Amino acid sequence: MFDLNNIRLGYTDAVEKGYFAEYSPAYVTTNEDIKSVVRYLKPSGKRVLITTGSGDGPMLFRANGASDVDSFDISFCAKAIMDMKVSALQNMSLNQYITFLKSLRNANQFDKYADTINGCPMLTRQFITHMNGCNIFSNGQGVDDCALPNPEEYTKMRKNIHSPLPFIWSDLDSLSGKLTKKYDIIYLSNIFQYEKDRNNIVRVLNSLRPYLNVGGHIMVHATWYFRNFETDNYMWAADKVKSWGRLYKMVNDGNQYAFLQRIR
Repeated sequence: MFDLNNIRLGYTDAVEKGYFAEYSPAYVTTNEDIKSVVRYLKPSGKRVLITTGSGDGPMLFRANGASDVDSFDISFCAKAIMDMKVSALQNMSLNQYITFLKSLRNANQFDKYADTINGCPMLTRQFITHMNGCNIFSNGQGVDDCALPNPEEYTKMRKNIHSPLPFIWSDLDSLSGKLTKKYDIIYLSNIFQYEKDRNNIVRVLNSLRPYLNVGGHIMVHATWYFRNFETDNYMWAADKVKSWGRLYKMVNDGNQYAFLQRIR
């Protein structure tokens, strides 16, 4: 699936240039208020496609009863941290799990995590072992305490997650070509924040339409605020997709979300 001889070069290049790529470091925890989105979208019994990020989003949707959760990310490091978290769930108390996450932020030697790594899929084990000496979980500002699971959430996670969650290794532009089923919820995080071509935003949304059930939602953007650029782009995009979807904004506790609901 990857060339072990090139992944360290890819990681170094991504870190030095500061962009998202195939081996960019993953986030230890999400920096988005995914918990509010989960409460709003009520995923029980629904099929979900979501950016992997720190792994928190896919795991939270699954913990709250989503029937299927597939995740995608441009970086394999995102799969690595998600697999590590799923493995850790099986044998750690909540306090141990939180201590484990906080230790990952600056970790670049992984021998002490051998028991957790051994619970991951073979490809993930090979990857993490090969990346010894690299801070592959160092993106963002570190652990967001608000994103850590509370006791009720952790109990749900342990109840509903027993094996690695499906992962699609893809950027957003190529994603639709790798999908094979329809979803009720598609969560795109804040990827469009980095998209300067408004026509491409519409192209991507239209490409995902066949994979979204009527009545389903695409969470187009999540942030604590919308810049003028984003607001203008989404207002423009709303007009371009109005034949099949309704794009609207939701505000909750200072966080803002742009949703697109498929209406036909």
